[in-house]
Amino acid sequence: MTKKKVEGAIAFADREKTFRMPLFRPGTVVMRGKSRYTVSYVMVRRGELWVYLAGKDVPVRSDSLQVEPTIFSTVRQPEPRLL
Repeated sequence: MTKKKVEGAIAFADREKTFRMPLFRPGTVVMRGKSRYTVSYVMVRRGELWVYLAGKDVPVRSDSLQVEPTIFSTVRQPEPRLL
């Protein structure tokens, strides 16, 4: 497997060993329509992912939001060694 450093992240040459999916966590910036919001917290209720946005009292379904997908690797990475 070939690795190269790209803007603080590891880029994998093997696309088959990576996948992309949205990651909703506190502090993530999302788009709803033409407006930008920040995720406050998330909750799974009745099998669906609900996202609470900062400044809003009512949660929204995650599929109504747009967020840049995060790249994950299916290859196990060694734990970093602390000196």
